[in-house]
Amino acid sequence: MQFYLTDIGKNPLLPKVLQARIELGGTKDSDAFDEMYRQIVKKQTVDEKQGQIVIGDANIHRVIKDLVKLDAEKKDSSLDFSTSIS
Repeated sequence: MQFYLTDIGKNPLLPKVLQARIELGGTKDSDAFDEMYRQIVKKQTVDEKQGQIVIGDANIHRVIKDLVKLDAEKKDSSLDFSTSIS
C-alpha cells in the first residue's frame, strides 16, 4: 500500500480499486481502506520532502478528494468513506 500511495501519480491502479470499492459499498469493513488510513497519516519521505504526512502530497490529496466526491455523488450513499477520512 505504501508503494502505491507514494507513486500514485504514475500508477492509476490504486485509485481505480478504491473507486470500485466505494461504488460497491462496505468501506467501513474494508481492510484496504483501514491500511490506506494508516499510511496517509504517517510521516514519510515523498518526492524528496522528508517528514511530510503522506496526505499532504498533491497527488494523494487529489485522489482522496475525488474519492470523497464519488462517495457524495453515489445514490443512497451512507458517506462511510467521507466520514472516515474526515
